[in-house]
Amino acid sequence: MEELTGIRAFDWVLAAMYAVAAVLVVGSPFWRSPGTRVGGVLVLPLAVGFGGIAALALTFPAETRTFLGAVVDKGAALVVAALVVLVSVAIADFLVSRVPRWSPRRASSDERGARGTRPSRLRSFSRQRWPGWGS
Repeated sequence: MEELTGIRAFDWVLAAMYAVAAVLVVGSPFWRSPGTRVGGVLVLPLAVGFGGIAALALTFPAETRTFLGAVVDKGAALVVAALVVLVSVAIADFLVSRVPRWSPRRASSDERGARGTRPSRLRSFSRQRWPGWGS
């Protein structure tokens, strides 16, 4: 990558992290994922995006300036930067639209067992009567 663009691999990884954070900020009003909204904007992606940008800028200021100065010098670097942004959009979309579905949801009061917890799906599955299996 460095031979093609003149930019080190670490700087490209840094650019990808900036791009993911920026997409989280820009996309937070547009995603229709569940979550807390203030004024129609998802709060968590917005906070994570701004926090990520601030953390990267404070942690790697010299590398950020080096990358921004070098990316406009070669046409190949601009093409690679566009690809990095495209991949970052996909990563941010994955984080916002898919990851919340994996979190355990709270059980409603009618789903709770005797101890106040939701019964496991395996236990519910094992209690079913299956034709041809035992009595």
